[in-house]
Amino acid sequence: MNTIVAGRRQASDQFVALAAWGTIAGGVLQMAGGVINPPQGSLAAGAAVGLSSLSHLLLLVGMLGLWASGAMGRGRLAVGAIWTVVIAWAVLAVAEPIVLINNDIANVLFGVGTLGLAVGLILAGITTFRTLQWRGWHRFTPLAAGAFLVVAVFPAFALPGRDFEYVIAAWGVCFVLLGVAMRAESEVDPTKE
Repeated sequence: MNTIVAGRRQASDQFVALAAWGTIAGGVLQMAGGVINPPQGSLAAGAAVGLSSLSHLLLLVGMLGLWASGAMGRGRLAVGAIWTVVIAWAVLAVAEPIVLINNDIANVLFGVGTLGLAVGLILAGITTFRTLQWRGWHRFTPLAAGAFLVVAVFPAFALPGRDFEYVIAAWGVCFVLLGVAMRAESEVDPTKE
């Protein structure tokens, strides 16, 4: 392997490791945001919106790290999955501050972004599972994040008031596990297998 290729590989590995930490941080912020519900219109609510938006951006970077790791493969399904997830996280990051200005527009963006995440995460999970790049429970983490969204988060929107946010907090655990898996897999040396 020449030095240019080795340098690119090292930079990619470093990005994946950084993205894994971002995914873990995004998941933790999501868990905290779902549990802490400050009164609407307060300064704390504005800060919570900012942290939620940051969480979405960290998770967006995390998905780019999953792509850079090669775990999803490089086929059309993987490309479609990564673009869908990245766009969905970006839409959700924008929707968070809009909720302070216009709740109707924010709700449309939340709906579009959440549906995009469901489709994209499930496809990312399928492609990650199929490539066999990751071993053990690590292979299931992207699919678990997408399945949890469909099986638990979507039905939770029917809960009264803001109780659905507790389920969204639980969903953050899926991203912490995804980040841990990405971090662990980025440390595997493929030349020693």
